[in-house]
Amino acid sequence: MDGAARLIAFPASPQDRLRLSARRLEAALQEQAEAIRDFHASVGELSVAMGRLRHNVGNYRAALDELADSVAAVPRPNAACR
Repeated sequence: MDGAARLIAFPASPQDRLRLSARRLEAALQEQAEAIRDFHASVGELSVAMGRLRHNVGNYRAALDELADSVAAVPRPNAACR
């Protein structure tokens, strides 16, 4: 750009301004509806991820319990044998 100010045409009549405002409001409402849909989709994805995490943590706890049982079953040397 050459640095000159760019003029934007402004609707002259009140009806034109109202129509322009209504179009902009409709566009904003559509953007908001899309954002809400995206948010709901993200919440659904988060729910699935949390379910997988819950499952994996359960498996991890079960493995730790199994390891604890295995360690508890190992005979311990007597203090006199040292």
